Amino acid sequence: MAVIPPFFFSFSFFSLSLLSSLTGGAIAPPHGRRWAPSQRPARSSPAATAHLPNCCTVEKTWGREKGRMGFSCTNLEVRIVDIDISNKQIFQVYHGPRNVRYGPTGVDMSEFIVSERGIDRPAERSVPSIKGWLMRGLRVDPQTSDITINVIVSRATEGFYWELMPVQNSRVWRWYVENALQRGWPLTMVPFVHPKDPGVQMNMDDGEGPSAEVNETSVEEVNAREDGGVVALVGIQPGGVADEGETVGAIVDEMEREDSDNERVEEGDSSDDETDINLAEWASEDFFGLVVSEEDSVRWEYKENEVIQGAIYTRAEDMKEAVKHFLVSLRRDFWVAKSNWLQYEVRCVKEKDGCPWRVHAYKGKWKDYWTVSVVTKHTCFLPGVQKYHRNITCAFVASEMYAHVIDNLTYEPRSIMRHIEETYKYTISYAKAWRAKQKIIEMRFGTYEASYDNLPCLLGVIEERNPGSSYAVKKFPSIEHPGKSVLQRVFLALHACKMAFVNCRPVLCIDGTFLTGKYRGQILTAIGVDGNNQVLPLAFAFVESENTDSWYWFLKLVKTKVIGMRPNVYLIHDRHAGILRAIEELQFGSMERGYLGEWKDVQSRWCMHHMGADFFKQFKNKELMNIFKRLCNQNQEKKFNELWKRLDELCHTLKFFPKPKLKL
Repeated sequence: MAVIPPFFFSFSFFSLSLLSSLTGGAIAPPHGRRWAPSQRPARSSPAATAHLPNCCTVEKTWGREKGRMGFSCTNLEVRIVDIDISNKQIFQVYHGPRNVRYGPTGVDMSEFIVSERGIDRPAERSVPSIKGWLMRGLRVDPQTSDITINVIVSRATEGFYWELMPVQNSRVWRWYVENALQRGWPLTMVPFVHPKDPGVQMNMDDGEGPSAEVNETSVEEVNAREDGGVVALVGIQPGGVADEGETVGAIVDEMEREDSDNERVEEGDSSDDETDINLAEWASEDFFGLVVSEEDSVRWEYKENEVIQGAIYTRAEDMKEAVKHFLVSLRRDFWVAKSNWLQYEVRCVKEKDGCPWRVHAYKGKWKDYWTVSVVTKHTCFLPGVQKYHRNITCAFVASEMYAHVIDNLTYEPRSIMRHIEETYKYTISYAKAWRAKQKIIEMRFGTYEASYDNLPCLLGVIEERNPGSSYAVKKFPSIEHPGKSVLQRVFLALHACKMAFVNCRPVLCIDGTFLTGKYRGQILTAIGVDGNNQVLPLAFAFVESENTDSWYWFLKLVKTKVIGMRPNVYLIHDRHAGILRAIEELQFGSMERGYLGEWKDVQSRWCMHHMGADFFKQFKNKELMNIFKRLCNQNQEKKFNELWKRLDELCHTLKFFPKPKLKL
């Protein structure tokens, strides 16, 4: 006679009419579903037994707390059992840097480290509290990493095919716990550690779930308990099949409701209430001996350039890179036969010659990972020694060298060429190595175009986060791209620096220098000096070049945004022609350009450093340079006039008698 699967209902559901209907034949699950035997150890004793015709026996048990009722039936007896989902349940936690593989019965976790942990009242837990408990146990830093919880379920209609299902919210978790106990699934958790997204915070102490003592419980201890709760289901063999069809309508309706809830839960919806039942905090003790290596930054990682059947990857990009590295290490060429959001397939370039080699990967329904389903072998001959490989592209080199370049931005293209040759025995050109380095920098820091495009938004955020700061942007319409603008100039002055200038000397040092990069340009700066002779950056601007117009635009903003009404400010500069003309227009205006005199009391002074460089270039005499330095540092008028007179005489003498032996 066929084996009857366990179904779970309230006690009131089991009326005498239902029990009498069971005597006429077996009950089959909907759609020919097969059920696994419960793997929970017996922990209760029978409380009452009622004999029925045809040698069917009903057995009823009760736990310490109110639970759910269920029944099972064999050819000899029907046993009604109380499945207690409120007390402590034993979970198997699979962890460690191992590979997830798939076999004939589904997911294979044999390579993982498994630890058993008891959880009180698991159905009342929330996903944040489960994550917090796992992160404490695995000693994962919540500031840099996060945990994704997966469980093992079977959706097969014939037999069992175990699959990983991500637990996205508390409703999915409660659905899993209840269905695992009802359908005999093993209670498992598979936590995967991955880098945390920027801006996401993990609340470790969420105050959810009942007060619990999470500790290590051995299977022997569980087997020894007989204080009520979960009872082993009698007479159910692995792989048993119920073949009599649906004969009880109420049971069929219940199973259809469970299937409907299953679909809604997987889609993020559920008939269960999202509100947690209890608010007490979890215990904070760690797992004993359950430590994940700091290298586990992804779910699982294949570190030896190997792609095997059943390999799983979290992202399509990771899967594609693994395939490329695998084939380059085999010294084979390939071409992409299929690539979309659900499938990816590559084939040998010698497919027309009869080579059947291919690698096929897919992203299954309800899955958030990619699985390699087909990996065949090459039958073509391995080509002779070749200098270049068609699939070692710039993107491939960038992926290979990313960590090296980011750790050392001065990493040279020739070092990249040497690394590829030593690792893969292929040669790449200097230009490809250089482009790969530029691509790595763009991957890490973004492109030049994106930086220019984001600059106005960045300045707006700086002004918002630093009230009182000032910025200005000047742009003009693009001729090549109508509707878009070209960034010409940018000005920025922070509020804290502007306020600090009130207590500084009324002196500004202004200068400009060139920018390196794809689009060049110039940077103009205005620097102040405080009472301790410390420099204070007041304002800066990015402009197209150093000219009269750009200097006038910059100094006008310095006057209006930084100086304000402060009188008699001195500008020290290198006598650049654009600066001299801009200061003159600020003082007296320009009828030709239509400028008004907007900074009439500004004072212009020459920079000693730049003047000294020109002085030494003219005379090339160290003794004269020493007098010049003493002159510039003199703060007494009498001594200043004496040094000036002597320097003038020596320079006049040196003009007619070059490089004499001077006595200072």
